[in-house]
Amino acid sequence: MRVLIFGAHPDDPESGCGGLAVQCVQAGHEVVFMYGTAFRQGREFFGRPEREVRTEEAIAACETLGVRGIVLDYPHEGIDVNSENTARITGLLAKERPDVVIAHWPVDTHPDHRCVSALALSAYLSPETDFEFYYFEVMTGLQSMHFHPTHYVDISDVAEIKHQSLLCHKSQNGEAVWQGHEIMHKFRGQECGAERAEAYVRLNRKGTVQTNLPGLGKF
Repeated sequence: MRVLIFGAHPDDPESGCGGLAVQCVQAGHEVVFMYGTAFRQGREFFGRPEREVRTEEAIAACETLGVRGIVLDYPHEGIDVNSENTARITGLLAKERPDVVIAHWPVDTHPDHRCVSALALSAYLSPETDFEFYYFEVMTGLQSMHFHPTHYVDISDVAEIKHQSLLCHKSQNGEAVWQGHEIMHKFRGQECGAERAEAYVRLNRKGTVQTNLPGLGKF
């Protein structure tokens, strides 16, 4: 099985789905992280172009998790929802042929998150593709809003691997990102009876059949 996780920025797939990604890899499935944008025009980190730094950090995080990374060439807040980008993202997903796609929840304070969500949904609804579709949350309360899970993943046994992947994002203070999500992990864990959990929303449409993703349990 191939699982593709589509996030707006380096650190989004890791923070939202890192635990599930590790479990899928451990179960022998292929996982792909696709990042929409890795840079702002003219911005630098550590005296180097942001694009270089954040791309390297993303690839390092992917290696930590055992997943394959794809970094697209959109600038920050430049991944607009228009006919050209809709066709491009749909074409990319059709070419990758994932069995499952997981993307940003659409009700979110960050414009890049909302755009990625809309582009992924358009691809899901296209006759060119055939995959199951879930949403993930990030920084709930600050970014994702009104997220009500349909499914949970117990990540208690793989949380430290997720933690290490976020530490690869030095330019983004990965430890602070981890701490923000640790609050979510424990809260979602309380909801489903685990020490730590990630939460997801499954989108259903006529004719779809649920895939048994490792660790993914319905609430």
